Amino acid sequence: MVESESGSGNDSTTKEEGGSSTSLPSPPFPPFVISESEVEYTDRLYDYAMEKYRKEFQKYAGECPYSIEGMGEEFVWKQRFSWFVAEKVLPSTGKTVLEEFVERYVAPDEPALARRMLQMKEVIRGSFRVLDDSYLPYVTVEHLETGNRYIAVSRVDPSKRFFKTGDVINSRIRPWDDRFYMFEGILTKSEREEDVARRLGLVSPEFILEWFEKREIRKLELILVNAGTKLRTVMSKYPSQWVDGMCAALGIGVKGKVKREKIRLVVSKLESGHVEELLRAKKLPEGSVEALRLLFARGWVLRYGVLAKQFSDEIGMWWNEEPPKSDIGLLRLHGLLVVGRMPSPGRLYKVAVVPVEVRAQIEGFFTPSEQESISG
Repeated sequence: MVESESGSGNDSTTKEEGGSSTSLPSPPFPPFVISESEVEYTDRLYDYAMEKYRKEFQKYAGECPYSIEGMGEEFVWKQRFSWFVAEKVLPSTGKTVLEEFVERYVAPDEPALARRMLQMKEVIRGSFRVLDDSYLPYVTVEHLETGNRYIAVSRVDPSKRFFKTGDVINSRIRPWDDRFYMFEGILTKSEREEDVARRLGLVSPEFILEWFEKREIRKLELILVNAGTKLRTVMSKYPSQWVDGMCAALGIGVKGKVKREKIRLVVSKLESGHVEELLRAKKLPEGSVEALRLLFARGWVLRYGVLAKQFSDEIGMWWNEEPPKSDIGLLRLHGLLVVGRMPSPGRLYKVAVVPVEVRAQIEGFFTPSEQESISG
């Protein structure tokens, strides 16, 4: 199995002389957030490399030390190009493209970001066994070549379907700030029985359920929304298990009540001051609050892809039995966020929207000093 990695992780292992790991960070881990500035500069880096060093890339691509066996053309290109940009020292400059770009365009204005970007060249190659997948997108891995252990984070979308305890991932990791490591390049792993069944066209109960959930969630996220979307309108299109799950999260009984009554009670409770109470009592994880803060700063509407790159977003179909636990999923469960499609010239964009009914309380929670920190 092959996956493109644009993710990150970091390892707070301490190294003894000889390289063995002596300690790892303990959960709970901080929300994994990549700044817009870093995303922007990384995109510019790859554009710079392609525009200025296209011929050099074609010349040296065959030196890439990473496996490309069984990969399609797109993955082969990504594997080789990411190596070329971050690791290949060009004879003409004595530097990597990464070093040249950061020195010219990043270091003068953002030295802290420059330091983080230069960590892209400090890679550890090899095979990594997943020891714990309980805190996705963070995973505990063991480097099989050395026995060292790391806490690594990944932006594979969605991580939960790729990283499972016991998997052996063939890839590379590099430092992410001072404590963790990040997966880079193309990730490959051996197939599980379920993967083989899918490839061969065999059917299993697990496969059918996962296929059904994906299909139904995609259909539910086709709901048309806009900047003035109301929760009651979107909830009217939700399946009963989502409505019941939201009621349970808000402490509302569902026995003997029809869907319309449940929706009225959910909205009424949220409008009665529950939202600010929920936030001030810190009943939501930090990642959920930070996602809400970003939406507040952006005027309540944000492209879903931008949000999902920074915060976990896994959800299922059975909120009444297995409520979402991801950062974005918890906001949806508590009625603080809806997901749908917003019309734009020529196409529909998938967006996240904070419903009108809860905005005033969220705005009241984020104090002026916090707002300043956002804009700063």
